[in-house]
Amino acid sequence: MSITIHQLPLTAISKLQTTILPKRPPRRATRAETLPAIRDRATFIEAHIVQAELLRNYLECPRKGYVRLPSAITRELDLRRKRELYANNAWSRIAFADTVVPCVLAHVGVQAGPVFLVTLAIADHTVALAEAKDFDCRRVKGLTRQALRGIPFVGMIEAALYRNFGCDGPQIDDFVSWHAHVLTWGASRKAINDAVKQIQRSRSALIPDRNCIHVKQLTPTSLGGKLYYVLKGPQKEYRIYSRGERIDPETGEVLGPVYRQSKRPLRTGDRARLCYAFEDRLLDQLLFGNLEGNELVRSIRHEALKPFRAWEKRQR
Repeated sequence: MSITIHQLPLTAISKLQTTILPKRPPRRATRAETLPAIRDRATFIEAHIVQAELLRNYLECPRKGYVRLPSAITRELDLRRKRELYANNAWSRIAFADTVVPCVLAHVGVQAGPVFLVTLAIADHTVALAEAKDFDCRRVKGLTRQALRGIPFVGMIEAALYRNFGCDGPQIDDFVSWHAHVLTWGASRKAINDAVKQIQRSRSALIPDRNCIHVKQLTPTSLGGKLYYVLKGPQKEYRIYSRGERIDPETGEVLGPVYRQSKRPLRTGDRARLCYAFEDRLLDQLLFGNLEGNELVRSIRHEALKPFRAWEKRQR
């Protein structure tokens, strides 16, 4: 009987990476490869392993115009440093997800429901890629807690790459949109919509005429898959383009361009450039909560950092 990589435990996959992958001849991998949509642990692991291998091969085979990463970032990518939970490390993300998902699914409030996936992405949290490293993610955490005041949640901060479109509209540059995906529980859709009204009115989305907060109810069967989606590293790059003009049907006045968004898998060079945005960032610090969610986050951090604390103890 054949066994796929999805059926292997994390320890076995780690051994596979160290014993098999380095023996493969390096290849030039600059184009995006088709990755599985993240729906469960198996697809989560596959997507991150493929990305890690593509990036490793890209960095080992320099070519004209390729992105050169400093040694501080390449050390973060090393499998042997997965215990430190660097956001740039694919193996850290797999290990972190293996801690977060069971803890969240076992939480009494999450089991009682209802559970919603709330995404908050505002134009003010979009910065030029060159400035993304200096962005203070506490701004995202604070605004998310303000928007969902009185509602418990646990969630993750993520970065999305936008080409030639920033908070001031079309521009010749690349931008990073820092945003949050959170899972709420114990509150109805109406309660959530009422809570976020003030932020929706006072803040704007990156795409004009779009809501900066999106709410979607999750079923028990979809909850696990959405958790893995929330915990993933960057997968796509996005483009915003104009599709004609908006016309007032009564006056005929031109109100401005109609914008649409497209996406495609990240190319390996762009994945390398995004490493600068995540430099020195730790997964346990990108995870955050509210109310009961704060206690859940503390317990997750305690569990996720056990391998690192054990390693530190051995170094003494």
